[in-house]
Order: sequence, then structure tokens, then C-alpha cells
Amino acid sequence: MFGNAYFRRMMTSVICTISMISPGCGEKGPDLAKVYGKVTMDGNPLPNVTVLFNPTQGGRPSLGTTGTDGSFVLYHTSGRKGVELGEHEVFIDPKEEEAAGSRPGPPKTYAVPKDKRNVSIAEGSHEMNFDLVSKSEKKK
Repeated sequence: MFGNAYFRRMMTSVICTISMISPGCGEKGPDLAKVYGKVTMDGNPLPNVTVLFNPTQGGRPSLGTTGTDGSFVLYHTSGRKGVELGEHEVFIDPKEEEAAGSRPGPPKTYAVPKDKRNVSIAEGSHEMNFDLVSKSEKKK
């Protein structure tokens, strides 16, 4: 019914299809390190803020949102968990609805402590905790 020529054409089609699909499979992109931690304000958990690590030498940022206990895990903008290796500038921002002024309180961007504004991320897993100080606490 089917000859060798038909079989070869079908196998060639299958192999070509697999080779075109397989480059999209698996994790692609830069090496990433796991980064997690907690954000507090005056020692209390700071929920619903965005933690952003922006590579200073180019690359794609990673971000995460704190939970009710202030904890976060960063996700690369490729959708994978982690942060590109290298130097990063750190930003901590309120969620958009809070920044829009729906309630008084947090400034548009929180002041990250000077010793943690720029961080170096190497391979592995990193716990990064940020203890922010409110303006009222600074005045005491």
C-alpha cells in the first residue's frame, strides 16, 4: 500500500517537525539564581509591595510581590523563577493601586537602605531581607 518513498517522506516530515518544535522546549535564557526574602517597615511585615532587581549591565529584570507576611520570591521576566547573575539595582515600590493615592501612607518608591541598593548575585540561592525605616522612625 505505502512504499519506501512514502515512508521516507513521512519520516522526514516528522523529524523536521520535531526539530522545529524542540528548540522551544525546556528552559531557555540566561542562568538564574534563586532570590527570596522579606520586606519589613520599622520591623513589621510590609505586604503588597513590588521588589524589583534590575541588572546594571543590561539584561532583563526580575520582580516579585510581598505577601501578607512581607515575604517574596523573585521571578525573571521570562517567567522563570530567579534573577540573572551579576550586579543589580534594587527597587521596592508600592503596588499601583497604593501608589495612585487610594490611601495615605507609602511614598511612590521606598528608600532602600544604602548597603542594599546595589547587590551582586552569584550562582545559588540568596536570602535578601530589606528592613525599611519610615520617615517618622527616622525623626526619632
